[in-house]
Amino acid sequence: MSARFPFDPADVVRAVREGKTTLRAMANATLPRWRSDLRGTVLDLASGDGSEALRRLAPAADWVGVDLAHAPDVRADMTAPLPFAEDSADAAVCMWFLYMAPDPAAVLREIHRVLRPGGALILATPLVFAVNPEPRDLWRFTGEGLETLLESAGFSSWEVIGLGGRWTSSAYLLEPYLRPRRLMRPLAVKLCLWLDGLALSGRVARNPVGHVARAVA
Repeated sequence: MSARFPFDPADVVRAVREGKTTLRAMANATLPRWRSDLRGTVLDLASGDGSEALRRLAPAADWVGVDLAHAPDVRADMTAPLPFAEDSADAAVCMWFLYMAPDPAAVLREIHRVLRPGGALILATPLVFAVNPEPRDLWRFTGEGLETLLESAGFSSWEVIGLGGRWTSSAYLLEPYLRPRRLMRPLAVKLCLWLDGLALSGRVARNPVGHVARAVA
């Protein structure tokens, strides 16, 4: 972890070189701070093929993938009531889904319902993000917006972390145009992280690419 970022910039550049987007690379490099929350029964909500970066942090946890596709452990619609009893999960993760939900507040209330008291939700959302209908694209979340949603859903405490700043936001949006990718993308991200490190010590308002958050039920 660096003095100005919640991650080691070298880890981010390495992940971009391996093919991750700037946003995913920064999120994945930040998540280990919450490794200890991933124990017991962990719901991987809107799991897709599995939240790989988080599952690697806690291979001994009892992971339960929940999705409508990708052969999940439990087939369920995240925009409807979850098929789990109240206080039945030790932790939950919800990565890159909330922006697709017609009612994100309802999604968070359902997650809070199924978490045991003291259980943690780990969440990731975009802010600077190209239109990406999968199958829909409805929202972008500021840090303050996430805090408001988490409080209204009943969570008792939370930590919301902005990922990067104006320069890395620019690098992320320009990624499709950087060629050759394996050379130019890591160089651009390395430079932009350095520039963000300088900018974050100034008075310019921060503009992160997205957020990761931890909330306690």
